[in-house]
Amino acid sequence: MAMYCDTVDLSLFQGRWVRSDTKADNVEAYMKWLGMSDECETAQETNEPQVQIITSLDKENMSLVHQLPWRSGQQVEYTCHFDGKYHPIPQELIKSGAVSGSAEWMHKFDEDGLVCEQKLTVNGKSHTLRSCRTLESQNETKVTYVCLPVVDGFPGPAVRYFNRIPFK
Repeated sequence: MAMYCDTVDLSLFQGRWVRSDTKADNVEAYMKWLGMSDECETAQETNEPQVQIITSLDKENMSLVHQLPWRSGQQVEYTCHFDGKYHPIPQELIKSGAVSGSAEWMHKFDEDGLVCEQKLTVNGKSHTLRSCRTLESQNETKVTYVCLPVVDGFPGPAVRYFNRIPFK
């Protein structure tokens, strides 16, 4: 099978992407399975708007500016390496609470898309949170989240969408 990065024009990922606050699939059931109630502060923060400005992307690296407007306008700039190895998550993201689980993540391309994996514990068991980003159109990306291994009671993947919003 061809790798996703070999079948898509990666330059289409560059730009300002804003997470949709109206279009998502199965997010509430997924968060409940992770142990977050609707009233939970972490669950509410997980629903905050996010802006990801991808400044460069190729088969080896992605550089971006990650904006978290509900967290005092926090902005973190970092580069992810697509080498299939775990790397430290930027401390600013961990301190903000925008990232849960371990302090390491791994990025790579596979046949499905741009993948990020992060280790976390759910109900006392080790899992891997896998997110896979794909272009749905020139102006929309889809990010599918799944927790591995899949176990009984797992509600299925959650999906978030990001829309390309140009700078004004």
